Amino acid sequence: MQIVIHGINHQEKTSKDGKPYLRCGIKYRGKWYSGFGDDETQQWEVGNMVEVDLWEEEGKPDENGDVKVYGNFVKLTQPKSRPTATRTPRHPDENGDEKVDASTIPGINPETDLPF
Repeated sequence: MQIVIHGINHQEKTSKDGKPYLRCGIKYRGKWYSGFGDDETQQWEVGNMVEVDLWEEEGKPDENGDVKVYGNFVKLTQPKSRPTATRTPRHPDENGDEKVDASTIPGINPETDLPF
């Protein structure tokens, strides 16, 4: 979903394995959501529209039985460009089934490249 960032912060953290990582927090509609930061999220600013997936998860109950709800996000990235799809010409046989004419497939020599 596309959202407008209402607040943002980054924190350098260390995983349980001892590996460093960047945590990114974004605020949307009064709630903070946590995710992994990277070069792209470090460029985000308040007011930017970004494509993310947001969800909430319950944490473990504390000693009073209270459960905290955590907001999480992942950024959704669009590919730089999409490959153009091309349709291979097909020809129906006498039963109406479509058969691929191998001679029309670029880079395929039906005499030498097909196993049948």
